[in-house]
Amino acid sequence: MKRNWFAAAGVALIVVAIVTYKRWNQVQTPVSEQAKSAGISGTGRSILLIADPREANESDGCGEIIRMVRAAGARGIPLREVAPGRAPGLTSRYQVVVSPSVLVLENGDVLKRYEGESPETVESIRTELHAIEEHR
Repeated sequence: MKRNWFAAAGVALIVVAIVTYKRWNQVQTPVSEQAKSAGISGTGRSILLIADPREANESDGCGEIIRMVRAAGARGIPLREVAPGRAPGLTSRYQVVVSPSVLVLENGDVLKRYEGESPETVESIRTELHAIEEHR
């Protein structure tokens, strides 16, 4: 019985060491590398959209968000669009669990996060995109 306890403690210690190392390594990643790994080149503000592209033509909030963010990208705001499940490392890094999600990034760091498709969220995203365009 004592042997099993020691083995379990050893495994737990290894798991803690691995998790600690991964978190430390993630913190040590330079911001410019985080932005590059997000697929957004350069520095400054950018948008990361996590949404199902098949919903772009829907008349609900999700479709409106997708069209609105894509239009801002077409007007010059750096944009990366990712379908849920297509970039697990990216969604994990930014802790995205809701689709649609719109993240406003500054050099790879999250400044603002908008999740879901409620009318309030749609309006907040619209306001944010206008503010970003005005400050460019």
